[in-house]
Amino acid sequence: MEPTYAKVFSEDEILSHAKILDTLSPERPILVEAKPGPGNRIQLTVCGYDQTGDLAMVCGLLFAYGFDIVSGNAFTTDHILEDSVDQAGPNSLPTAAQKFVDVFTLTPPDDNTLTEIWQNYQADLTDLVTLVRDGQLRKAQARLVEKVAQAFTDASATPGMLLPIDIDIDNDQSERFTVLKITAEDTRGFIYELTSSLTLLGYDIHRVTLTSLGDRAFDTLFIARQDGTKIVRPEMQSRLRAAVVLVKHFTHLLPQSPNPQNALLHFGQLLERLFERPDWGEELASLDRREVLESLAKLLGVSDFLWEDFLRLQHDNLFPVLRDVEGLSAIRTREQLETDLAEQLRHIKSSKDKRNCLNDFKDREMFRVDMRHIAGHISEFGQFSEELTDVAEAVTSQAVRICYDRLAARHGEPQNMSPLPLTGEAAVSAAGEGLHAQSDNSKTSHPSGQPDRQRSIKVAVFALGKAGGWELGFASDIELMFVYETEGQTNGNNPITASEFYIHLVESFTKTIQARRKGIFEIDLRLRPYGNAGPLAVSLDAFESYFAPGGPAWPYERQSLVRMRPIAGDDEFGQRVTQLRDKLVYTKAPFDVNALRAMRERQLRQLVQPGVWNAKLSSGGLVDCEYLVQALQITHGHALPELRQTGTSDALTALHKYAIVTDEQFDGLRSSYVFLRRLIDALRMVRGDARDLAIPALETEEFAYLARRLKYSQFNQLQSDIDSTTNTVNTLCEALLTG
Repeated sequence: MEPTYAKVFSEDEILSHAKILDTLSPERPILVEAKPGPGNRIQLTVCGYDQTGDLAMVCGLLFAYGFDIVSGNAFTTDHILEDSVDQAGPNSLPTAAQKFVDVFTLTPPDDNTLTEIWQNYQADLTDLVTLVRDGQLRKAQARLVEKVAQAFTDASATPGMLLPIDIDIDNDQSERFTVLKITAEDTRGFIYELTSSLTLLGYDIHRVTLTSLGDRAFDTLFIARQDGTKIVRPEMQSRLRAAVVLVKHFTHLLPQSPNPQNALLHFGQLLERLFERPDWGEELASLDRREVLESLAKLLGVSDFLWEDFLRLQHDNLFPVLRDVEGLSAIRTREQLETDLAEQLRHIKSSKDKRNCLNDFKDREMFRVDMRHIAGHISEFGQFSEELTDVAEAVTSQAVRICYDRLAARHGEPQNMSPLPLTGEAAVSAAGEGLHAQSDNSKTSHPSGQPDRQRSIKVAVFALGKAGGWELGFASDIELMFVYETEGQTNGNNPITASEFYIHLVESFTKTIQARRKGIFEIDLRLRPYGNAGPLAVSLDAFESYFAPGGPAWPYERQSLVRMRPIAGDDEFGQRVTQLRDKLVYTKAPFDVNALRAMRERQLRQLVQPGVWNAKLSSGGLVDCEYLVQALQITHGHALPELRQTGTSDALTALHKYAIVTDEQFDGLRSSYVFLRRLIDALRMVRGDARDLAIPALETEEFAYLARRLKYSQFNQLQSDIDSTTNTVNTLCEALLTG
């Protein structure tokens, strides 16, 4: 040990430490000895092989077990040869191994079973240091944070205010180490938070002196970089000082995170990203506010995919949203979103720059809605989905306009020449205009001798599925259908047919909107006639013939039109297609229950893994709720137009209003639908995949995390609620579909 070690401890204490150190082995890498101290305090000695983060683990577990550190000293040896550990195998330690001696004076918890506590403490500490020895530092940190967070939970404690920390950096006191002299308010877990922050930042702690006087902590730490050098450069010292304060504050707020270990690890990665930037000081300072750190603790512990897709990959675009906590409280309507996006696009000339601007806007606004939800600004069920849907509609509308303008500049606009008004369900008014409502009053001679009027051929974009019902959630795709009026030809120098124009429009549109990850704002066009085998854009005549009763559409395809809603293109044409949809779907014909059951059997057989319960597709899952409501809408929608809602919640309310479902059935179906929506949103948030909706097994860590995301304190209760919801949905389906 260094010379000060002999000044701190007596000869008897040094001899005791030596005996403990001599008994260390790969099988016993840590030994703990607790003795009674003065004034009902405890003197704890912990000896072990020196590894990264060992002091944070020792102090963190003490906090987790309810002990307060009054004072302490920690020393690390120089390298010494240890023949007793010179052995082969994965569990061996290097022949040149450092050891540490940590001695603390503790205030014990109110517990009479201290012997059992110390046995459990040593077992937990051994598990942690063994993980580090085996190269699993992150896993060890994760387990430690989980225990610390649980200690906060068990004590029903909420973190207090963020208190100031004074850090003095001294490179003169020691030849080998940088000395940190820290003065701060002595709060619960302070030493753990401090040592954990230094470990997370990549510094090695070689010696520590801890002192508490009243409510103040006076701590001295001898640290070095991982290569053994001091922290000398002024800019590195500034980074150290700022980062220690920030990580310490962040660690203090971790109990508010749904997944504390993920939050802490992600925060360390965020700091690494910040330090790579030339303006890291300003950005780091902008985070040092309680409300920002609280939001970060929640966000970074919510899901890996949000971190990977938004913070790590798009720092420049989304970091301002992260800092603007106050701005998150305001709702942005579709009109505001579309106006802002149009204004940004108005000054951009190149197609590539327009595409980048649009996608940056999309990602930023989606992230903003996610943050509003995570930070608790969205509490009412359905509001989160509506806000995400508004973003999707604004982006879709502007993307269609960008692509239309680019094609029209190349080929001209699609035009139709007809001397007579069209008739039938696909009738098109002679006064109609194109996407931009431009008119052309020129007249030509027609073989019939009657004058012709050149008219732009309209197009409308329809949302279906979750987007059509204002039901988007985390990691949802966007189901769309493009419908245009009739055939014709463009009026430019390089003319093409209307069908070619609108097929090119859809192709350009799908390339313009870029999904950061498969399934997240990914455009899905498979609900169009003939699916992937059909043209990308559908004429009104083709739409009518395909979905008409007796047409080639499968019953489930016609059923999907219940949630079809115009969101872009020509408004008047979109409404006329919607009226046509009503005539095709809401007929007097009875709903085909057998076709629905056959489809569900195929889904269960082909899409659900045996032995697991899928929250969307398994029996009693979300689709059974949605299909039941749609079946009732189709059955009664011909006589009751108010049932023709695209949103499941609105439709269910209308069904209740007209007594098609009883009070009891409404309550059961409504509560089941809300529960399943929230369950699926939590799953998608965790996994970042709209298709991976299998519920993890009850005994797994993933199930525990899912339960915490849904604010369950008793994890078994979540499984109980899943089972009861499944039974309720299946019972209601059987009663209402056969009644």
